[in-house]
Amino acid sequence: MRHPQCLELLDTEDKLRAYLRDHADELRKVRAVLFLCELPLTDAS
Repeated sequence: MRHPQCLELLDTEDKLRAYLRDHADELRKVRAVLFLCELPLTDAS
């Protein structure tokens, strides 16, 4: 099975961990990093 180089739609750690778990046999040598690029907006008052 071929996998893309970048999975931009995995936007949460839970989704990333589930994907890695579900495809563990195929992704034995793959390393993944999740960068938190967006922070939630908060009320400054």
